[in-house]
Parts: sequence; structure tokens; C-alpha cells
Amino acid sequence: MSQEDIYLQSYPFTTAAAIIGYVDRKVCAVLIGGRSVIGVLRTFDQFGNLVLHDATERIYLSETRQYAESQLSQIYLIRGENLLMMGDLDIDSEDEAVRGWERIDYIEGYNKFKKNVKDAKDRAYKYAKQISYKGAYAGVEYALEAVKRGTCAVGVKGKDSVVLACERRTTLKLQDPRINPTKINKIDYHVQLAFAGLNADARVLIDKARVEAQSHKLTLEDPVSVEYLTKYVAGVQQRYTQSGGARPFGISTLIAGFDENDNVPKLYQTEPSGIYSAWKAQSIGRSSKVVREFLEKNYPSDEPMDEDQTVKLAIQALLEVVQTGAKNIEISVMKPNAEPRPLTNEEIEVIVKKIEEEKAAEAEKKRPKTSD
Repeated sequence: MSQEDIYLQSYPFTTAAAIIGYVDRKVCAVLIGGRSVIGVLRTFDQFGNLVLHDATERIYLSETRQYAESQLSQIYLIRGENLLMMGDLDIDSEDEAVRGWERIDYIEGYNKFKKNVKDAKDRAYKYAKQISYKGAYAGVEYALEAVKRGTCAVGVKGKDSVVLACERRTTLKLQDPRINPTKINKIDYHVQLAFAGLNADARVLIDKARVEAQSHKLTLEDPVSVEYLTKYVAGVQQRYTQSGGARPFGISTLIAGFDENDNVPKLYQTEPSGIYSAWKAQSIGRSSKVVREFLEKNYPSDEPMDEDQTVKLAIQALLEVVQTGAKNIEISVMKPNAEPRPLTNEEIEVIVKKIEEEKAAEAEKKRPKTSD
């Protein structure tokens, strides 16, 4: 039985090891940690002539531990006309501790309990919305952890193309592969967004971005620029770091595309905090540091890459973390004034096979030759 499932009921109190059976529902005990007793509540007349009604409000152990005023765990018995409070007890001295019980009015005690709950929630909310003295913001830090646990996504710019490549989770045996959500989403005909982190959060943010893109086109009669859309997405993410009753989006995004009548590829990243930045190549998600180091080492600085080279580098980078080959990779290629083109599994398989052959040939060259 978990701590969350233990609630105030009438049990006989026997030993530190167990709560066994019933004795006319005259004793209530809550045990924790073997010999440490959080509360022992008795209804015998000799303990204050208490008259306890049948109606009981359950107060879970997790709540009492979280919302107690003091550092000691406290039990609140909300039943009948009185409310009893006790701190931590040692099992061997529980009879002596009964003398220290405090009787207060039921309404007063219940209101005090509700106030403690509210104050604790307010403190937790205030902590989540505050910047610590070290400059850390807990809500954003937690969101970044969600990003680090997400599948990897890579973006690479070429001379006249930009490629988004994502790790795709393995489809379960009984799962319908047609419903498996894609990690690369079209915002408009010339802009795509890839993400790492919580899928549900991404779905909401993608919908907002799509609405903004269409609203921009309807109002100004021009397609939205990639930078404008990036600023909008980053602005939404930033607002959710300081809005009441909301938490930061648990995703980072890669936004890629071309502006209208422009042949220069664009690639941007946004983070849960609302920061955005432009990149030649970038990775997000699990093992993103490893992938980024690979890109820094292999991205050519002397001359721009053509489409084939860009696709190849994106797949090579993703293979640093994807061990299952082409079946768990999805690729989308964007060109100026054209719809995004997703690569088929067969096309990805051909490129992966070529990369593996090159790796094998390079390893063969490095192998020391044995003399006859």
C-alpha cells in the first residue's frame, strides 16, 4: 500500500510492523517507516470523552505531510465536533504522547487546515515562478529536462536547401502506424517545424503557429517570414513562463524554411524560455550535445553543400544516436518556392547503406596490415 493510499480510518494499533483487523473502529493508526508513527488517534472515552460521528473526511497522508505547518508530519482528524492534531510520535511512547493532544473547535481546525493547504500551494506556485539567487528558473529547468528526454531532431542548411531530420520512436506491435504522430510539421507551404520534448505541448504550439501564419497572410496578403514566425513561437513560449495558472512548454523547436522570392535557407531554434537563435546546423533532444559536436566537426566551412550533401550530413548526424537504421528516421527537404519533400523509407535506406559502406571502408583502411 503506497503512502498516498493510506488515509484516516479506524484500525487497531498493535505493533510497528502492521495494522491488523478491526476493534469496533475505536483506534486509528497511520504508520510510516516501520517504527515511526505519524499519528495514533483513539476514540476511547478516557481520552477526552470524544464523540466521533460516522461521517469522515479523508485526508491523505501525502497531503498532511506536504501541507503541515511545522517540519513534523501532522495528522488532522476532521470528524465530529473536534479536531485533533499531533506531531511525529515514536511507537514506544505513543501512550505518553497522547497527553500532548490539543483540542480545538472543529470549524476553526478545518479552516486552519484549508488555509495551510492554500498557503502551501501558493508557496509552491511562487517557487515555480521565481528566479533563484543562482539565476535559475525552476519551471524552465524542468521543461529543459523534458526536452533532453525527447527524441533527437537535427536541422542542416545547405547552399539552396534546408533539411530537417528526426528520430522516430519505434512503432509498437499492436500500434497503428498511420496514427503515429510525425516530428516534422508543416506550418505553411514554405515553413516547417521540428521539435523535441512533449508531443502534447508541441501540438498546441504548432496549432498556434499555424493560426498566426494564416492570420498574417489574411491580414497582410503576404506569407509569413520564417524569422517572424520564429519570433512569434518564441514569444508564446516566453509568455507561458510568467503567466498565471500556466507552465512553460516542454519543447524546443527547429524552424526551417525560405521566405517568399528568396533563395537563402533559414534555420532557427527556440527554447522553452523563449530564447531564439539562428543556426547553420543544430540538434535538439536526447544526446543533442553528441550530435552537435559531430556537426561542428563535419560541417564544411569552405563551401556550401548541395542538397545531397546536406541530406547525407543530417542523416550521418542522426545516426550518432539512432542505432536502428533508416526505419526510425524521418527526413524532410525544403527548396526555394517549393513544397517540402519528405524522403521515403527506401530513399533513406539507400543513403544509410551508403554511409555504412563508407564507414566500413574507412575502418578497413585504419586497420593495421599484418606482414606475411
